[in-house]
Amino acid sequence: MSVIARAMALRAGDQRGIWRAERLDAVDSSINRLIDLEAASDIIRSWDMRFVPGLLQVPHYSLGVIKGTARRLSDDVARERMFMKNMRVDALSRRLAGMQTPTREPLARFVVGELALTQQWTFDAHEQQLRHLLHMAAHPHVRIQVLPLRRLACAASDHFSLYSGLHQETRQYAGYAETDAGGMVVTHPDDTMRLLGVFADLSSDALGEGESMQVIQRELDRWTVKARRS
Repeated sequence: MSVIARAMALRAGDQRGIWRAERLDAVDSSINRLIDLEAASDIIRSWDMRFVPGLLQVPHYSLGVIKGTARRLSDDVARERMFMKNMRVDALSRRLAGMQTPTREPLARFVVGELALTQQWTFDAHEQQLRHLLHMAAHPHVRIQVLPLRRLACAASDHFSLYSGLHQETRQYAGYAETDAGGMVVTHPDDTMRLLGVFADLSSDALGEGESMQVIQRELDRWTVKARRS
């Protein structure tokens, strides 16, 4: 099934006009459809200014983000959503583990805002999260770049993901972002080409991979000292 067909499956059944993904109270079906969409993509691009992107999150960091941004959720529901979100991370990890042949373009490309490296959502999980970023950045099929705070972000939105895959020799794109009103999906060529251009600009403004790993390592060193003193 194509990327666009899988993206269409994310749309809420009662939606008319704009494309809204299923409501958060149907998070299980939305997660499964996002996993399908990611499985159909041979290139995944993700930008996030405030958070470590979802596909790079360790479970307890993810739980901190969920509880910090959806404060009305009970602890039980927040943990359930953490486990559901981690299904996407596991699916990507299994796919990366099975990739043997080098490719021209990394499977997953991430531009992470420096704010995400310094803003802890759970004190205990932040060091683990930074170590995981370094581990993932070393993978040959993953590219992670850090966008410093001193550089003006060219994106109007603070996050989005762009999925791309071939269908009958035609490359298709689908954009996805979560908002306070719910998840939004775009597949119109004008919209996805705009996202592709924005991501290219973000990647150009961000630090290179080597320098990005140095920034993450410095923050990890600083955080490790801070954690030991507390």
